[in-house]
Amino acid sequence: MADDDYEKSPDYIAALQAYRQFESQEGVNYEPVIEYARELFDRSEKTDRLLDEKADSIIKYLGGGSALVTFGALMSIKADSPNACLMGVVALVFLIPSLVCAVAAVRYAIMVRMPRASAMPPNVDFAVKMAEFYKDKDAIQLNLFLILSPICEAAVHRNIQKSKGVSAAHRAYAWAMGLLILPVLAMAICLLVLWATTVPLGTGR
Repeated sequence: MADDDYEKSPDYIAALQAYRQFESQEGVNYEPVIEYARELFDRSEKTDRLLDEKADSIIKYLGGGSALVTFGALMSIKADSPNACLMGVVALVFLIPSLVCAVAAVRYAIMVRMPRASAMPPNVDFAVKMAEFYKDKDAIQLNLFLILSPICEAAVHRNIQKSKGVSAAHRAYAWAMGLLILPVLAMAICLLVLWATTVPLGTGR
C-alpha cells in the first residue's frame, strides 16, 4: 500500500540523514543514548504486536459473530405462515446495515494484519565492517545503536498506519453493534401492525 512506504516519511529521511552525518565528540557519555535507542526500538516492536493483537481480536470475534447472526436470521425465516415469513424477512433486511459495518470492520482489521514494509537492522557483515573501521568498542556500539534511529522512525510510521486501520475497525465495530437495534425495532413495529390489523374493533352505541 502507498501509505506504507516509510522511505517517503519526512521523519525517516531526517533520521537517516542525521545518522549519516553524525560525528561523535570527545568527552561525551553516549551510554544513555544507546540505552534510549534500545528502549525506543523495543517499544516500537511492542506497539506493533499490540496493534496486531487488537486487529486479530476484531477478526476473530466480529467475523465469527457476524456469521452466526446471519445464519440465525436466515434460519428464522419460516414459510409455515405468512406472518412468520414476513417477520423473518423484516429481521434479515434490517440486519443488513449492521452486517455491512461488521464486514467493513473485519476488512480494516485484515488490512492491519497484511504484511507491510519495515526497516531492519543491518546484517552481520555490516557490523563486522563497522568493527574493523572503528576498532574501539564504545564507538562500535554507539554507531550500531545510532542506526536504530531511522529504523525506529520507520517503525513509528508503520505503527501509525496500523493504528489508523485499528481505529477505523473499532468505529465500524461500534456502528455494527449499534445498528443491531434496527431489526429489533423493525420486528416490534411489525408485530404491533399485525396485532392492530388482527384484533377486531369494538362496536360503539
